[in-house]
Amino acid sequence: MSTEYAYKINDPSAINNFIYKAGEGFLLSATYSTKGFGLYAMFKRYDNMSYKSNRAVTANGLDINFLPPNTETHSYMLTSMYPYNTQPNGEIGFQLQMNYKVPKKSKLGGKYGMGIAINYSQVNDIVRDPVNVPGTDTTAVGLPGTDGWTSPFFKFGSRIFWQDFNIEIDKKFSKKFKGSLTYMYQSYDIATLEGHTGMPIVYSNIGVVEMTYKFTSKQALRWEVQGLWTDRDKGDWAALLLEYTVSPHWFVSVSDQYNYGNPDEVNRINYYTGSFGYTRRTTRIAITYGRQREGIVCVGGVCRAVPASSGFYVTISSSF
Repeated sequence: MSTEYAYKINDPSAINNFIYKAGEGFLLSATYSTKGFGLYAMFKRYDNMSYKSNRAVTANGLDINFLPPNTETHSYMLTSMYPYNTQPNGEIGFQLQMNYKVPKKSKLGGKYGMGIAINYSQVNDIVRDPVNVPGTDTTAVGLPGTDGWTSPFFKFGSRIFWQDFNIEIDKKFSKKFKGSLTYMYQSYDIATLEGHTGMPIVYSNIGVVEMTYKFTSKQALRWEVQGLWTDRDKGDWAALLLEYTVSPHWFVSVSDQYNYGNPDEVNRINYYTGSFGYTRRTTRIAITYGRQREGIVCVGGVCRAVPASSGFYVTISSSF
């Protein structure tokens, strides 16, 4: 079990509408494991915890502190389409995960066993009660120059920013063939998390099938088939990826994301890409050509907002 608490004196800024409330951050996590079974739980609460080197900045930049999320980090193209954006002005949430390894040579596990992971996370707004406005007999929430609000520490607000339930099953079928199946249900408050005022919550169901076949000890083919189904935002998506690797240096891949369910037929676009690359020790060079969709893109757990674009991309990454 581990816990962390942070306190910050009043720090008026553009993010919190120049209020004089102190900030608080609290994390609590616990794990339990035994052979073939594991549990993980986390609780967090942030209240007015934005801390920037420039108090006039409202975008995701110039942050001094780090506010850990308590949501699952997804790496597939469609499961990461709507990633969570931590709300520094106030959020309260929890995450629970269970891992179970079905024993080898059992009826369900077969020769190689089977892994099952179930995860649920939810993040709500905090409760904000009004405070007195200086020099008046009125009360308000979040007005500049006031103490902002008061908030019961463990009470969940009625607004749900995020819900994510996902289950992943992975199994090895033979020495050369293995795969995984993922299902995810998500509730995403796009109005709050992306600033699209007035837009309804996006409810989506996502399925992913991933398979890998090893031809030799150094050559393997991996493929993914994905689907996202929702009647909100841009509608339904389908995605396909094929990746061939020659260990330890070379890889080549092709992928396509198709927004076939977009309510606007003009925007039912194929976002195709092709790439190849070379890895030596801790340095990786990749060259990609294709079409990039607008929105939030997550690679290796790092998410960023990108514009729609087409063309060549050269990526070099290294560790020192």
